[in-house]
Amino acid sequence: MSYDYMKRTLTVMAVVAVVLIAASVTYFTFTRPAPGRVNAPKILAAAQTYAHDLRAHGQAVPATVALQDLLARGLLSPADVSGFGGMEVTVSLTANDRNPQDILIRVRMQDGGQIVALADGSVQEVPR
Repeated sequence: MSYDYMKRTLTVMAVVAVVLIAASVTYFTFTRPAPGRVNAPKILAAAQTYAHDLRAHGQAVPATVALQDLLARGLLSPADVSGFGGMEVTVSLTANDRNPQDILIRVRMQDGGQIVALADGSVQEVPR
């Protein structure tokens, strides 16, 4: 083997290694799923708007509204609630901050578990 042949081989291997590293970094940086987002103040504001609209049209206000209904009415965008993907979420329309144990938001997880956000600001897992 000549010195020039070895030098070219090492150069080609180094270039291939750099390209593989750059491709790997690019792949893992840009193909990672974005973290989910939950904009709770916006969800609660959308629920209030929903209840207000029902009252304004002479309709009864139910105790809760499904998050999907708020999305369907355009009161929330999917980006506001992307952290709830695949979960069943209901928002209270009757919770009162004077009753700290009132449930503001109930989330039913895919595994059947439930998590609730209470009027006092706490988040709790509900025993099955």
